[in-house]
Amino acid sequence: MNAYKKEGKIYLFNSKYKNFNFPYTITSEIKKIVDQRLEESINYLKNSFIEIDGIKEVSLFDVSMGANIQPKKYHAELYNRIKTMRDIASKKGFDTPVFMTLTPPSYLKPLKQIKLKSKNTYKLVDNPKFCGSANFIKESRDYLSDVWRKFLQQQIFKDIKKEFNERMIYLRTYEPFLDGSTHAHIVLFIPSKFKERFLKIAKKYFKTKTDIKTEFNGDIGGVVAYLLKYVLKTFKNGISGELSDITYWYIYYEIRRFSTSRTVIPMYLYRKIKGREFFQDLEEMTNLYNDGYISCDLIADPFKMSNCEKMLWNDYKIDAIVVSVNGFYETIHYVAYKRNENVKVVFPDKKVGINGEQAKVKSLVPIIKSSIKTDEEVKSNFLVSWTQKTYSEMSDLELFEYYTQVYHGDKSVVQLAILENYLLYRGFGRLVGIDERHKITDENMENLKEYFQQEKMIMELDF
Repeated sequence: MNAYKKEGKIYLFNSKYKNFNFPYTITSEIKKIVDQRLEESINYLKNSFIEIDGIKEVSLFDVSMGANIQPKKYHAELYNRIKTMRDIASKKGFDTPVFMTLTPPSYLKPLKQIKLKSKNTYKLVDNPKFCGSANFIKESRDYLSDVWRKFLQQQIFKDIKKEFNERMIYLRTYEPFLDGSTHAHIVLFIPSKFKERFLKIAKKYFKTKTDIKTEFNGDIGGVVAYLLKYVLKTFKNGISGELSDITYWYIYYEIRRFSTSRTVIPMYLYRKIKGREFFQDLEEMTNLYNDGYISCDLIADPFKMSNCEKMLWNDYKIDAIVVSVNGFYETIHYVAYKRNENVKVVFPDKKVGINGEQAKVKSLVPIIKSSIKTDEEVKSNFLVSWTQKTYSEMSDLELFEYYTQVYHGDKSVVQLAILENYLLYRGFGRLVGIDERHKITDENMENLKEYFQQEKMIMELDF
């Protein structure tokens, strides 16, 4: 019988099934798999680098924002997003934070707790109501996602939108129970005048155990610390550098740590401009973006242009981002980001082993292609644009760059699901946050819409 101590309590695992006798179902075999995957990913990024004018500048590891690759960078950006959303909510009149914990139904929980006579001691035994699904972790997450999406369709939120002209502002993180099933912690900001009505609706709506908290230490800022308490548990131990069992759970089952409503400027734009100190204030950039003071100069697909074909949004690449600021006498336009035509990315030509062996590199893959003037130059000097290729014809870099643009555009959820399914087939599953194919059926359309409406933490390769 395995014993596990958590927050001053002792849990004794007593299941007939091996995996359920380990916290979060993370066995030693799973830890070895995750350790190897993570080390291979890190070594691959360290052996992939950016060149500018033929000079090696920086590795992809150094510029990665991945939670498992660069947790300190991820945490810093995460804190900035949470704090900014809190400040925006307060200024827009959404001054009451509500902290909610949503849980899955009993049939998606393989174990149940029994309180023992010993102080703070519990036994975890097999739950007779458990459905027996091997995919219960993802199914419990999907259940929570679906019930939250439907809850946001209640009339109260339509009334808030009508009065305040603002969609709901929320932050959500998933976390495992000891049996591995998923529960969600959500911070929702609402106007104080709707607080009592909201609490009355919420307490009746959810069918599973739901905790709701509206009082925090200090003012509205206390909710930031409350949410971060849960998020910080998912990173490496700051002293030993070891992964916690919860971190193994996130990585192995590929559960997204954190998602939010689309309240702030899209992160793929913000990451391009935040390198300059003047554009680092996320709230200010969000306000400028919402007021139309941030614009993008685009590069059009030369093939479609030369052939006079209809242009779609994904036939353009961002060439420059211009931020406009009102001065004393006139509006000043700043070029916050400019695409560098001499930037190239070099990838290893073989899988990098866990010992970090330096791999040989492929020929340089240009991120930017030269501008085209004539049809003849198109035919002789320009590779076929990837918008003209099938997925199978694209290189890994082309496919992933195409995806980062497509995800933030207006593609249909069916097209996005098909693309992510192919990325999974190519081995990009961990980068885009999936480990199984999307079900593209009429019954699953609402779940797909909710999934693709969230802001993703995608590793940027677009410099």
